[in-house]
Amino acid sequence: MYLQSVAVILSPTFLFNPNSLRLGAQASCLPQTRRQDACAPSKTPMNRDYWQAKNQATIKERLAWLQREPDGVLFQKIQSAHIVMVQKYGQLLHLTLPCPVSEMTQSVLNLTDPLHLVAPYNQAFMVALVWQAQPSRVLVGGVGGGLFPQVLHHHLPQTKLECVDLDPVVIEVAAHYFGFRPDKQLTIHQAELRQYISQSDQLYDMVFVDVFLGSGITPYPLVTQEFYQLCLKRLQPQGLLVLNIPHEEPYFASKLKTLQSVFNFVYLLRVEMGNSVLLATNGSVISRDELLGRCRTLQGEHQLSFSLPKRAKSVVLPSELTDALPNLYAASLLQDETPPPDYLAGLASMA
Repeated sequence: MYLQSVAVILSPTFLFNPNSLRLGAQASCLPQTRRQDACAPSKTPMNRDYWQAKNQATIKERLAWLQREPDGVLFQKIQSAHIVMVQKYGQLLHLTLPCPVSEMTQSVLNLTDPLHLVAPYNQAFMVALVWQAQPSRVLVGGVGGGLFPQVLHHHLPQTKLECVDLDPVVIEVAAHYFGFRPDKQLTIHQAELRQYISQSDQLYDMVFVDVFLGSGITPYPLVTQEFYQLCLKRLQPQGLLVLNIPHEEPYFASKLKTLQSVFNFVYLLRVEMGNSVLLATNGSVISRDELLGRCRTLQGEHQLSFSLPKRAKSVVLPSELTDALPNLYAASLLQDETPPPDYLAGLASMA
């Protein structure tokens, strides 16, 4: 999710048959005519270049029909708190969640280059590979159009990727309009993220949290000390928790300070479009030179369509956070039993 001003056009449009999406503990989201694992990586040793070329061609084939669609609203569905909307502008496809108080762009897909991460914060997410270059298992909370997990899957085809999203309409839109396809390594689950993590017995190398309501507010149960402690329990000893948080929101400093109360090292990466990415770990601290060096290595290995070292140059190290955020010391911790009244008021305004 990132902040962006997009005109909302409400017009009659194609609506999905809600029965076409089969959801369970592991949601498929696929039309009956397609094989779920048509391009799934094999468990046997693979030629990565060959698999990636095939995977890229398969994704482009799924999206080819959208090239012929006119600009404007392709899909909309009104829900209780927001509208799920897909809009096309030339070669860009936007998934937005307009609501009475705000409008959030959840995903942007470039139809000519569907494996390019358009959103700056998604590019910043890839800096997490500095700590875990070859993760075995990754959890992604908040799917949106599914672009980030699809790109991660493309570059790390042997990694187990679990995706979680509460909204079945968003999951279906990701499948139909953004080409998201689960396979043996990439799965999707319709669930509330905190509940999913609490019921999981897996240990993850990385957990990404990119969950927002249409107003741009992260649900309070996903920003508390208790939630971060739960994430820590589900991480490997060198694991990493990665958060997307708008840096202009009132409780940004409190969220960062709460994260510091659970993790030894927290890194801040501010990007365009109003977002900040927080990376938290109890593993070893990494210096700026080491960070940039590993980013250059990753850039060469994965041939990313954007500059990872350039993204990493704006990282604020744990030792620099107090100077970067003068109000950090005075910020309060966010805990389950003592939510700030105005935080909950922001949620109530959407009802």
